[in-house]
Amino acid sequence: MKHFLLSIFLFLIGIASHAQNETQKIALLNSAKYFEIKSRANYTEAILKAKENGWPLRYKSKNNASSNLVGIDAFGQPKYLTTFADPIQAITINTNKVWPGGGLGFNLSGATDIMTNKLGIWDEGVPRPTHV
Repeated sequence: MKHFLLSIFLFLIGIASHAQNETQKIALLNSAKYFEIKSRANYTEAILKAKENGWPLRYKSKNNASSNLVGIDAFGQPKYLTTFADPIQAITINTNKVWPGGGLGFNLSGATDIMTNKLGIWDEGVPRPTHV
């Protein structure tokens, strides 16, 4: 009888655990959709404010950093995502170790069209719900 009750108890825990995982998955997908919509609305507002205020949508700095308007902050000021062509940022996060001669043997150069200037990139902001 003990084994039967234990089996039923474990079975019910398994069902509850599966239901909880499905609930969490749905909550995460709903959150991702919410933040994507919020991010798109923020970007649209930034584009409109850029036209009103003369903000550039994109620009390059003196050190060849490329900046793109990505939204506005809580104070209504422009937010720019900046990427750098300077290797210091890649060295800071150790992506230089995947470059040719970097020591890990990957020898990635960014020479293909899809990878040009992307070996030191890092993602900031709301993740896309389509990310695996």
